[in-house]
Amino acid sequence: MAQPPDTNTAFLREVDEELSYDRVIGFLRGNARALIVGLVVVFGAFGGWLLWQNHTATVAGEQGEKFAAAFDAIKARDAKGANEKLADLAANGNPGYRAAAKILSADIALEQGDTKTGIAKLKALADESGVDNNWRNVALIKATGAEYDALPPSTIIERMKPLAIPGKPWFGTAGEMMAMAYFKENKPGLAGRLFASIAADKSVPDSIAARARQMATSLGIDTTQNTIKENGQ
Repeated sequence: MAQPPDTNTAFLREVDEELSYDRVIGFLRGNARALIVGLVVVFGAFGGWLLWQNHTATVAGEQGEKFAAAFDAIKARDAKGANEKLADLAANGNPGYRAAAKILSADIALEQGDTKTGIAKLKALADESGVDNNWRNVALIKATGAEYDALPPSTIIERMKPLAIPGKPWFGTAGEMMAMAYFKENKPGLAGRLFASIAADKSVPDSIAARARQMATSLGIDTTQNTIKENGQ
């Protein structure tokens, strides 16, 4: 599937220019959407990894063949064919394939511009009892990213807080979304400290850690020390 354009390069270049605090605030307000697009790429890639792991574990089986065929249809830009195969897996597959098929079907809807359907599918999976938490978390994060601009910051914080825990698998992605929500609530101190925690966490992917370090610095947090300090305090 097509990837959103990489908008983070220009963002990092702007932050590197030692902008004053007021200019940084204005820049962040004008580019929050670009950051969220970057997040969608990151957790979309991780979700794809989960799907691939699930696929390779049982590739010899009939469900594995159907899932592979759905991927082939997506690569061929045959959304209808892919959805037909995914619908069968979503209804009749084992728990892993059912969840994977539902997420991939939602991704197709989002890519085709049917945001309402894509978000609805992801939310339904996130709320589905009996589904492994890894899949539910993928669905919740993707749904939140897809409707980020329309959500109150408090809702984003509430959704991401259980996942934004240092050392946990989703800390980088969930924490970054939560930090941006703090910023939208006009709480730069909380946003900066959370970005700094993300940057300091060794389990966070390098791309997210680098972006979080830049964000923390722009918000007045010194990330060069072992302990987090706010500039001027």
